[in-house]
Amino acid sequence: MLTSDRILGPARASTSGAQFFARNWHAHGARLISDSDAVPSRGTFGTSLTAEFREGWGLMTLNDHAPAPSIADVAERSDASGRRFGFWSATGVVILTVAYFVPLVMGFITLPSPGVPFLDPWYSMMEVLIILTAPLMVLLAIAIHSWAPAKYRPFTLASVVFTALTAGVTSGVHFILITLSHRPDFTSLPWLSSLLSFQWPSVTYDLDILAWDVFFPLSVLFLIPVFHGTRLAKAIRVLLLISGLLAVSGLAGLVFDDMNIRDIGIIGYAVVYPAAAVLLVLFFRRPTRLETTGH
Repeated sequence: MLTSDRILGPARASTSGAQFFARNWHAHGARLISDSDAVPSRGTFGTSLTAEFREGWGLMTLNDHAPAPSIADVAERSDASGRRFGFWSATGVVILTVAYFVPLVMGFITLPSPGVPFLDPWYSMMEVLIILTAPLMVLLAIAIHSWAPAKYRPFTLASVVFTALTAGVTSGVHFILITLSHRPDFTSLPWLSSLLSFQWPSVTYDLDILAWDVFFPLSVLFLIPVFHGTRLAKAIRVLLLISGLLAVSGLAGLVFDDMNIRDIGIIGYAVVYPAAAVLLVLFFRRPTRLETTGH
């Protein structure tokens, strides 16, 4: 049998709930969005309620509790991302350059006689490693550009452009060599030696000189104004300067028509530049931006 309490209980609960709603509505809901801290909320009534009202009804959103990140926070996260980008780019250049010396040494050891190309697989391994290293050099230049103070950005941007030219030209040359120089139907062509042979004089050899003895030294010399202040930054600056000067010295081989002189340039980009990349790995590991290294 139903008692009056069981019948009237829900009604009383409903009445108290309505009274509670009315009190809170007069206290909070009458305030429409007009303040700068109001957060729009699409409700059943299509009304934008203030953050205070939604907090009173337990409708506070996550955005109300999470303040917008400051400019310093955004810059710090951006700096950390830039450091990682530079660190891994420089690390990749170092690893692939060290790996390059393995087939290089083995190529000399297995060389049947002076004046002939390296034998496979060492020759193909060297070509592949050059093609893989070139994009990493571009990424490293981009990392330095993003890390540099605004007043040095024109120099670092020029470095990015010349590094991209170096990578594009040398990648094209070595990709052609690795894909076409082994085809019997192609190597039998009479004009091949003047076009695709990597012996002087040939078109591909000349393009590689353009990449490494013209574009590459420009790419590293434009970075010199950026590094200063700390001993590590100065050491990077000195190595980049030596690398660029040695690389451009390789053009003397064209002047004297002697490619043995051009080997001076190889020391600049195959030995000194990777040494600078090692220091750049250490540089990007430190949470110090280039602005703080001195002026």
